[in-house]
Amino acid sequence: MLGNELMKIGGFWQIDFGGIATVNIPKNVQFDIEQLAKMLDLYLVEIID
Repeated sequence: MLGNELMKIGGFWQIDFGGIATVNIPKNVQFDIEQLAKMLDLYLVEIID
């Protein structure tokens, strides 16, 4: 469900190496990833290019 919403705003996600989730969110989108991570009890590493 979250992946579908992400694709609607122009982002995408994929699973790498059998367990690493890669999520790409467009720069121009207001998206509070920290709030989402807290809700889902996720620990995220951010890589910015």
